[in-house]
Amino acid sequence: MQYRPELIQIFNHAKFSLRHYAKGNLNIAPGKPSSMSVNRLFIPIADSGTRINYIAEKEKKHILKVGFLYFVPAFLPVEFCLDETLYFLSIHNNFEIFPGVELFSSCPRMTVIKTPPQTERLLHLMETKEDEKFLASFQLGSLVLALQESLLPFYNPEDFHTPLALQHYAPLAKYLEENGSGRTTVKVLAEFSNQSRENFSRNFSRTTGITPKEFIDRYVTRKAVELLKNGHSIKETAHILKFRDEFLFSRYFKRNLGTAPSRFLKENKKIHHP
Repeated sequence: MQYRPELIQIFNHAKFSLRHYAKGNLNIAPGKPSSMSVNRLFIPIADSGTRINYIAEKEKKHILKVGFLYFVPAFLPVEFCLDETLYFLSIHNNFEIFPGVELFSSCPRMTVIKTPPQTERLLHLMETKEDEKFLASFQLGSLVLALQESLLPFYNPEDFHTPLALQHYAPLAKYLEENGSGRTTVKVLAEFSNQSRENFSRNFSRTTGITPKEFIDRYVTRKAVELLKNGHSIKETAHILKFRDEFLFSRYFKRNLGTAPSRFLKENKKIHHP
């Protein structure tokens, strides 16, 4: 028999997490591009209005149409223009090849495909009764994971270079997962790696294609998003992440995600059922 234990090991080290699952309307006027530390699946279900809804990348505008799925990879800056006439299914997830390292985090563009067959089942699960929710949650996760996996062929192998290269820095990823904060510096990571700051920065950037500072920022912003989504206030989040004050944290959050934490909280509370 032929065995491939390394494939089992890689898969078992990976982590797939659902972060958001909602159906309804959301009003967002066009503004500056913003990014999020999650993959976003956006499926228009109905649009009875005449206003144009779109998602704009740096060089391209995607007009949202019923019958298509719009996939926004983690950390890709996009600008939304939505109004309450658009009714949609919205799902966020993380597909981490090891803790904190999102597989799609360096993918340079959105993907638009025809509405996948999973959509009907995903909409049905939205109406799950209380006594059926446990089995339904497993079905939901399986469907979204299969849908996320089906998007892999739409990207080139080099689009995954950075997250795959970060496997060489798995101990650092674990350190940031457990200890990363607003006070974490490149010098701290260099000392953890027993290298000078200059050598560490040079080797890290050459191997992964991103700077150590970008690596730190991804972890800290990801933690910030999770804390805010879990009900912590801006002030509490700033304190947990060891920022000097909430104003410094707010500037950091906006610089890295393109939107202020106050607006982020407001927009994440807007989705409602008609």
